[in-house]
This record gives sequence, C-alpha cells and structure tokens, in this order.
Amino acid sequence: MKTIDLDHIFNTLRLTTPDIDLLAFCGGNKTSKVNAWVNNLKTTQTINTCSQLYQAIAQILRLKTTAPERKAMLDELFLTAYTSCLSLGKEFLNQPLLLPEQAQKSAMLGQAILKSLAAGYLLYLQKICTEKKHKAAQLTQAAEAAHSALQCLALMQLRNQQLYSQATPLIWRYANALIQLADHLNIRETLVKSVLPECQASTPDHAYLRMVALAGAQLNQLTQIDMHNVFNALGPWSATLRFSDEPSTFWVDLQQDGAPQPQKRKSAPEHGNIIHIDFTALTQQLSYLIAGDNPAIGHDTQMTLPPEINLPTAMHLEAAWSRSSLRSDERRTSAHTAEIIIGFQQCHSKLSGVDDFSAFLGDTIAAPKSTGMLTNLMGALTPSDNTNTKTSGAFTPLKVTTQNVSKEGYCLLWEGSQSVRISAGDVVIIREHAKRDWGVGVIRWIRQLKQHSILGVQLINSKPQAVGASCHYQEGGYSDFMRAFLLPSLHSHQNPSLLTANLLFNEQTKVKIKTTASNPPVQSKILHCQITTGKVKVFELQKVSLSPQQNSSQVHEL
Repeated sequence: MKTIDLDHIFNTLRLTTPDIDLLAFCGGNKTSKVNAWVNNLKTTQTINTCSQLYQAIAQILRLKTTAPERKAMLDELFLTAYTSCLSLGKEFLNQPLLLPEQAQKSAMLGQAILKSLAAGYLLYLQKICTEKKHKAAQLTQAAEAAHSALQCLALMQLRNQQLYSQATPLIWRYANALIQLADHLNIRETLVKSVLPECQASTPDHAYLRMVALAGAQLNQLTQIDMHNVFNALGPWSATLRFSDEPSTFWVDLQQDGAPQPQKRKSAPEHGNIIHIDFTALTQQLSYLIAGDNPAIGHDTQMTLPPEINLPTAMHLEAAWSRSSLRSDERRTSAHTAEIIIGFQQCHSKLSGVDDFSAFLGDTIAAPKSTGMLTNLMGALTPSDNTNTKTSGAFTPLKVTTQNVSKEGYCLLWEGSQSVRISAGDVVIIREHAKRDWGVGVIRWIRQLKQHSILGVQLINSKPQAVGASCHYQEGGYSDFMRAFLLPSLHSHQNPSLLTANLLFNEQTKVKIKTTASNPPVQSKILHCQITTGKVKVFELQKVSLSPQQNSSQVHEL
C-alpha cells in the first residue's frame, strides 16, 4: 500500500468532535460506570435495548476522555450492541420487499448503532496515529479496535445485501480507511481474539478480506438465510484470501468510497491507491469440497464446508469468486409491460385454475392430512402476502416493465407499492405484453432501490403445465402429491423437465405425475438435475405419455 496522508483520511471521515464531560446515560465518565449500565440492560427487549445503546454510543463519541478509556467503554458495549443488532434482524428480515415503516425504522436503528461503534473505534485510532512511538500493548489494542470496527462494518454490509440494496459509500469509506491505518501502524497481521464466535482468531486483514468476499459473492442471488450462512462461513474462510502485487480476482481503490471490483469485468486503473485480492486458493478449495474432497487445506488453514452451506450455494460462491464466471449473454433493451405472479403456490393455482390442491388432485387422491415439517417447508416456498384463499382469479399479477431481454430471461422493473414478499430463488410466471401464455422462471437476483425494485428472472420454459408430483421413498412407498410444474421439451429429441420444490425429489428417483383430477397418475423417473436454487429444482424427466386417452397398459415402463 502507498504512504497515506493521515490528515486527509480523518478529514474525509468527518468524525465527531468530543465536546461533553459527562455521560448522561450512566451518570459518570469512567468505564466502570459504563460496565454497570450495560449489565443492567434488559437485552431480551431488543428494540428498547437498541434504542438505549444508540444513545449511549453517541455520547461516548462526544466524551472528552483519553483514547484507552474510550476504547475500553466501546469494548464494554461491543458484544451487547453487536448481538442486539443481530437479534434486531427479526424485525425486518423475511418481510415484504417494500418494508413496512416500523421494519424500516428497525433496520435503520441497527445500522446506526454499528456505524457509531465503527466511528468510535476510528476516533480511538485517530489519537493513536498521532503518537510517534507505540508500545507492543498499544499496537495490540489498536489491532483489536480496527478488527472490531471492521466486524461492525461487515454486519452493516450484510444487512444492506439482505435487504437487496447496496452497501452505502460510508461503509467502504470507513473500511478502506481502517485497512490503511492498520497498514500505517503495521498491525494488519496482528492476531486478535474476537469475542464473536465466527471470528475467534482473526486479524484486521482477515476482517477486511471478509468484507471484500461478501461484496463479490453476488448475494442478491441468494435467500436472506443463505446470505447469513455465507457471512458466518467467511469468518474462517477469509484466512485463505491473500493480497496480491499483480492484478488478480478483485481490486479496490482505497482512495475512493467504492466497493471492490472484479478484475474480469473492469480492469484496475493505473492511478490511485490500488490493492489486489487473490481468491484462487478459496475457489480451488471450494471446488474440491464441491467434488466431495473434504477436508481441504489452503494456506495452512483447514477449510471445511459448514452444513448450513448447501451444494447449490457452494457452487454459486465458487462461480461468483472465480475469474472464469463472466456471463456473455446478448441482451437487448426493452420497454414493454408484462405481468408476473410470484410464489410456488400462486403460480400453480394460476396455471391450473384451481386454488385448492386437494380439489386439483381429485376425490380419489387423498390430500396430505398432516401439518408437519414438510407442510411447513412447502408453505415457506410461498410468499404469504400474495395469497388469497378464495379463487385463483384473485391472484392479481404485478405490473412490471421489461428493461432488457435475452434468450435466458428478463431484467424487470417493478414500481408497485404492494406488500409482496420476494426473494431470490422464488418461482415466477410471466406473461409479456400482448401474449396469451404464461412462461415460468425463477428470480435469480434482486436489487432494491429507493423508488423501485429490479428483478433478474431466468426463463425456464414458455409453456409450463401445473401438475401434482409424488416421489418414491427408498424404503418403499410414495410421498403425498405436491405441487409441481411439467415443462414440455422444446424439441422432439429432448426429454421434458419437472420443476419441483427443493425437497424430497432427487436424481434417479421414481415419480408419479398427475395432470388433472380426472386422469390417473402416470409413473415416470426423474434423471439429472438441470437447475437448482435455494427453493426449487428442475429435473430432466424420462419421456412419458400423459395423453388422457392412454390406459394403464400404456403407461411408460421404468
């Protein structure tokens, strides 16, 4: 890294100027008073606790005190504040894409707490950087401060991505300043024992590289839960990442407020304070783990695949962080209107014309009687705010505009204000302007902006048919029928496909397919998986005749 201008960095940060002598929230100006106050917080009352923490941290930033005392106070608050911000997520996650007002306030409160904590540690580092000589203990304390600040910024970054928005420039302004200050103090590789379980033994370098990896992971293509799982996994995985002297996977201009850029899409400029980050070891180890070679070793670090990271997510990450994953689909601009319906249940009901799935199956087929785990999981595939239990005609499509179109799908602009839950991986049916038929696809990515939302939809099939599907258990017997979509082949030499929930159905499994209430189920077999998201799978289906005229002797033999 280049030599830095400390005055310029801190002028750019615009940190609070201390101007008070007493902390009103605890009635003192000593760490012991802050400790006693924290111990009396009712942390189970998350919103109330966060409101008090926000006010307390703001006062600590304004307090006239020594640098060690300020850091000690912030350390007293750090664990409680960080975990409270994590708990606050339940107030605004798994909500409609356009957050209700109270959910917006909760999200903003959490971000404000984390930002204030990071600013407090920067205030401490500002004082340390003005000193000419440093003892070993001071440098250790400085490394802890930089590491804690970067952890706060990483959680802020995750929250932005979970709400399908982009990290604010302030996050990267702080993060880029912190890594430069750590370099100036020569503490980038100082080992810090964090109080957080996902980063128990880490360095400021690791904390910064974790943020770079989060920025490059294309998390807007994942569900909110999968995003959090990736966030946790990157605690230990960040140890495999390395800064590089030569152009590599990603680059960052530390003099700017921008997020990391992939080298494959935009080459690093020749001017500025540019750093390069090499993801080669991480992507190689991920490819080994995906192939089943576990455990893997990279840079003297044992890397494993946590059980929370499923295979589709691991494959997504390996592609996102790989230099060879650039897409080259030709897109053409478009400004036509279209209609979409989102959610497995809603799409099935619209295409079949029947809301009650037991009615779709017919009287001879018993509907699932239990409301156990499988039923709950199936329900989770359906955004509840779109549901109307009366008639399928009540599923009002969302009006969208096609910004651009390719052979793979659409980029859609939605400016509606309806309370709709949308997440990456959801099934969607789409009908373009002046067309009669609905096509089926999946939402691959979402970007939430101030006045509108942008959805990336992968088109899977232009003539889907709503069906019921039941899979064969290895121990014998068949499951209850579940909603599914039969996707006819585009060419006579190709097999049809079956779109199912990401549950039970696996490759090389026998299935029964029921097309209408009056037709008996037909037996077939699903072959290899063609597409997978966190919510659904698309399988190649062994050819089978589903003609209403066939009799039982004509059913395709497996």
